[in-house]
Amino acid sequence: MALKAASRELGLFPDGFTLKSVWPIQLQLQPISFLPNEILIHIFQLGLDEFPHSAHARSLPVAVAGVCRSWRAVALRTPDLWTRVFVTSATPINHLQMYLERSRNLEIDVNFCHWPMPKHVDEDNLDESFLKLIVGTLHCHAHCLRSLSLWGVSDEIVCVIIKGLLYFHMPCLTSVSIKANHTAYAHYYRLRDLYLLPFVAGGAPSLIHLDIDHFPIETLGMRSDWPFDVQNLTSLTLRTQECPTLGFSLPPYVIEFSALCALLRSTPNLTMLALYGPIIQPDEDFPVRPLVVTLPLLTTLIIHRRDPGVRYHCELLSVLAMPNLKHLEIPWHDDLTVELPYTNLASEYLFDEEGQPRFACVKELYLHDSATKWKTPTRSFMKAFPNVEEVVLGGSDVANFAATLRGFVHPHPVPHVRGSGHSESEGVLTDGAWETVRKVVLKEPEMTQWRGWVRGIL
Repeated sequence: MALKAASRELGLFPDGFTLKSVWPIQLQLQPISFLPNEILIHIFQLGLDEFPHSAHARSLPVAVAGVCRSWRAVALRTPDLWTRVFVTSATPINHLQMYLERSRNLEIDVNFCHWPMPKHVDEDNLDESFLKLIVGTLHCHAHCLRSLSLWGVSDEIVCVIIKGLLYFHMPCLTSVSIKANHTAYAHYYRLRDLYLLPFVAGGAPSLIHLDIDHFPIETLGMRSDWPFDVQNLTSLTLRTQECPTLGFSLPPYVIEFSALCALLRSTPNLTMLALYGPIIQPDEDFPVRPLVVTLPLLTTLIIHRRDPGVRYHCELLSVLAMPNLKHLEIPWHDDLTVELPYTNLASEYLFDEEGQPRFACVKELYLHDSATKWKTPTRSFMKAFPNVEEVVLGGSDVANFAATLRGFVHPHPVPHVRGSGHSESEGVLTDGAWETVRKVVLKEPEMTQWRGWVRGIL
């Protein structure tokens, strides 16, 4: 009050002036108010990579546009800020349309997330009419769609959205990520109106990255000459449940073996292929093995299958020709007792008919749980991958890596006399057999047990 009275006496402020009226002036004097628009735009763009933590979270462009008139003007004049939209179960009905208008026909990234099964019938945006409106809006702007991602959504929502995109032509779409639940498989097959995944039949000619969890690529009702068309695809990742826990009669595989081969034949530019879990149905019911699939540019192959292993690997690798493969992850699990130390089961698909390695260019090899009876099948891999420079060991192979190190060299049996007078053969480490190996990596080791690992190395 004293400051206000003194100001009036000095004639600094007119009558009726209050300290509240000076607050906007104080805001204007803050350092952030002097930032150029270019700096503000850069700061805003840095926050676009953050994902919403809930269905009701406000997106960054909407949040900054509500701070003040100047920030709103900057946000509305920057179409790039409106090119990444998150559609949740709580977004307004015009949310997607607003982003499409403010992005001014730029390529956009659409994310469906935080859309679980409804707990109440009257829950927001969970009715079929809202989904049809969303799909219809995407249909009108399919030419602007750059990437599509689904995560944290219910089985019903993911099936409805994917089916709605079936006949779209998306010329700019380069990346698709579908993170479905492990129960989506059962829900999908209960629909009884099965359909092919819309992105692999020519509707997305620019598609580069395809990442799918648990969602089937249906081919049962299709012709024998599968109409796959993904010429520009460079990265393909498929995942499914390791063990069927759904209580459903069908196995949880994503695609049939012959259909996967047909899909790979349409990907001449593929450089990375990753299969986690029982992705393909083994070809046990097909009397004729599919023709060889040549992937001339493939450099990385990841096959993670817990059970069974050898049969699954054999079915897949025996039909793949990968002359430039550099990185191979192949967890080796079952039926290794026949390989050690007698029959070399790996020769079926790691070597050609002349006994030469089929994947001799591999530089990085990842083994997981390949140990059988405290041994690892290093002899097979030394012959199959003669140019390996880095070996990564996971699972039980970590605890048995001393055996792997001993397997890197040729053992020559020499007589060893025990104190009781009995003799036995003992391996002596001599010339290196896998002499190209320069690095051995232990993945997620239990450091409390390291003494047992190194026992017997020295």
